[in-house]
Amino acid sequence: MYSLVKIGGSDAELFLQGQLTQDLNLVRDSGCLPGAWLDPRGRVIATLRILRLKNGFGLVVSASIAESFVSRLGMYRLRADVSMEIAGPEWISIATDNENDRAALRACDLLPKATMNACSVSSDLHAVSTGAIYTVVELFGDSAAFSAAGLALQQPMSEQQWRLARIQAGNADIGLENTGKYTAHMLNLDLTAAVSFDKGCYTGQEIVARTEHRGRSKRRMMCYHSHDAVATIGDKLWHGDHAVGEVVNAAGTELLAVIPLNHHGEPLELAGKPVEPVGLPYNIPADAV
Repeated sequence: MYSLVKIGGSDAELFLQGQLTQDLNLVRDSGCLPGAWLDPRGRVIATLRILRLKNGFGLVVSASIAESFVSRLGMYRLRADVSMEIAGPEWISIATDNENDRAALRACDLLPKATMNACSVSSDLHAVSTGAIYTVVELFGDSAAFSAAGLALQQPMSEQQWRLARIQAGNADIGLENTGKYTAHMLNLDLTAAVSFDKGCYTGQEIVARTEHRGRSKRRMMCYHSHDAVATIGDKLWHGDHAVGEVVNAAGTELLAVIPLNHHGEPLELAGKPVEPVGLPYNIPADAV
């Protein structure tokens, strides 16, 4: 589901600071925060989770985009002392909502608070709360870190269950299927702490700042439930005879879609079947409408 891109070298932090939406100073202090990489038009190339590692930083990205992400990001490296590599099969990404697993995390002092983006770190093992409507913890680290912590999950979530939890938490995943389509505000990245408005310039920053200062994004992501149709990334949502939105992520009959704000509270259609808005665990501000 995910891959880890390791970023090292003496210029790693400065380099990433000029590329990503998140403030690397905050990552250094907290150990882990969400972020994104944008193109010059302000469109999201990839969503990611930034991890502080012993020898640099780790970027957790959709496995589908990892290779092209490294190739494209490397074009901006120029003469900077920055190394990039995709972690091997020893690196593990996993999630759980099992109470026995939560107890094991608590015993290892790795259980984060049940709020979005809360993070606990031990060595290079990161445990993150998704902020889903039920308690889900994501874990990232290599097999040696899991062994050193004495941690073996009894009932990890399947990929489908994990995708569903992220959808219910309102966390978009951008990979090869949907790269370059949406702005940060369309994906609510400003509402999930994936964008810092206090840092300096980065690629796409002008578009993000302009949208934020105007206090308006005409299209935002919303969560929907379909009673009959199974959604896939890129499917259209319809209001009468008009296609008004597009599916960003889906897990069975649950989906995230970018929709005009004036349609957020309305039932729509997917492949001729009704879909209903089910809301998000965070609020879209009224001044965005």
